[in-house]
Amino acid sequence: MNATDITSIVQAAQEDIRTLIEKDVKLAPKFLRLAFHDAVSLNCLNMSDPENLGLAYPIEELNKVVHTYEGLLSRADIWVMAALVACEVTSGGWEFPMYYYGRHGGPAIGTRESTAWKAKDDHCETIKPRDFPSADLTTHALLQYFLETFEFDARETVVVMGAHTLGSFTRNQSGFHDGSAWVDNRHVLNNEYYALLVGGSRSSSYNIKVDDAQFWETKYVTNEGMKSVLNTTIPNRFMWTRRSGASENSGNQKLPLVMTNADIAIVRDLKKELNDDGSGRVVCDFVLREEMNSIHGRCPVAKQTLNMVSEYKYNNTLWLDEFERVLRKMFTYGYTVSLGDGSLCSEDLKCIALVNPDIIPPRTEMPTTSPSTFPTPHPSMKMIPTDVPTIESVIDVSASNRITSPILTFINSIIFFCYFVLH
Repeated sequence: MNATDITSIVQAAQEDIRTLIEKDVKLAPKFLRLAFHDAVSLNCLNMSDPENLGLAYPIEELNKVVHTYEGLLSRADIWVMAALVACEVTSGGWEFPMYYYGRHGGPAIGTRESTAWKAKDDHCETIKPRDFPSADLTTHALLQYFLETFEFDARETVVVMGAHTLGSFTRNQSGFHDGSAWVDNRHVLNNEYYALLVGGSRSSSYNIKVDDAQFWETKYVTNEGMKSVLNTTIPNRFMWTRRSGASENSGNQKLPLVMTNADIAIVRDLKKELNDDGSGRVVCDFVLREEMNSIHGRCPVAKQTLNMVSEYKYNNTLWLDEFERVLRKMFTYGYTVSLGDGSLCSEDLKCIALVNPDIIPPRTEMPTTSPSTFPTPHPSMKMIPTDVPTIESVIDVSASNRITSPILTFINSIIFFCYFVLH
């Protein structure tokens, strides 16, 4: 196929998926979760794994599209495309382009289709299953998981966690309260998730961002005797909850908002406070209030990642831009990219091709500098010019290199003052 043909095919498939979401908006978060699980599984999703409970419905809906474009786009391509279209629809039109095609992978293992499906190069027979992230992770464990699974750095990990702005919990799948969600509006892809984890305003001090955050408290959910559709035991859960601020029209006003320990871990360091008995119990408080009689004290702060969360709280454009890049990195993980005709990948299961060779995707790397304590106003301003001193270079001057000249000290003070005024 030439570039015009594959571009037209991709556009047609995208419209078919968009129609599915328009008929049932609840499919949007399910499509995103499906593509994430397939990426973790290296396109070898196994439906007998309890971690994949709840994915049968989006798979069944997408099978209609998979069969329509069989021989043109793979099942894995369609699933990635569904996630990207879901993000476009729920974000209000932010672009999540389908840059690549040619991913390998037949039907999900354990489905009716997989029973009859055979391929001469069934790579899933040799793939070692990879673990899915636990809901009970400390900051270090969360960062380590995404580093080992997708080679994400800390910033990319914080970005991808924002996907929890979409969707809700199902108790007989996860053990968390039925219908509860991370945010008030579970059908909009934006930065609301981050706003619920840090407090204060754009110009607030670090301490206010920590102490004036939303009030989250732990709650124990007993699931004794509850079984999944796979007849697996649903575990008891410790979770973080707060009252919903949703309006009556949101359909969520009577349900608490929920965060898992892994969500809390991007702003609180639970390495000593999370019990190691597998229960998920945490012995600290998210914030302290004067009226509280705290026994354990406030949870330690995850300083590095909290500053990143603060950036995204005040800049939805920045987060959407970086979220698109993180998804692109995730959905191409393990593949090499052919910059020419797609036929160059025909004999290579680890090769994907550009949908349109004339459009080279932007780089997926995040900014290499440490994020400022102050939120970034606009994606184009993410990098501070090298000829302007950073706040670190002004404040953290070592004793051996400290400026002693009165004139230079005065100049340095002016630079320091201008930095704060302009930011």
